[in-house]
Amino acid sequence: MDVAICDFGIGIANSVKGVYPDFSDEEALKMALNANFTVGTKSYNAGMGLDVIKNSVTDDLNLTIISNSAFLISDNRTTRTGALDFSFNGTLLEYDMNLSKYDNNDDELLNEVNF
Repeated sequence: MDVAICDFGIGIANSVKGVYPDFSDEEALKMALNANFTVGTKSYNAGMGLDVIKNSVTDDLNLTIISNSAFLISDNRTTRTGALDFSFNGTLLEYDMNLSKYDNNDDELLNEVNF
């Protein structure tokens, strides 16, 4: 099962590069996932959103982020980034959940998902 959330703003990478202009888009995506990191666009931003999202990955739930000219893929063991050969104006977050280990019991699945 895939769940995707898309935003056509300036993109995570460009937001981070507003604070760290020498970062590549790949470095900016990695930085954005650090606990308590914020670019400070609003006084109430606490820098906890993307860290919480990244920490939700499991053996059965993977995360892909596409922003500007970079992608980030994270599973329970590794996080890797790479460059895109195009620029995506905004941010796309995608969760990919492997449902093969679940039987048809919806209650079991709902108890496993911790978004």
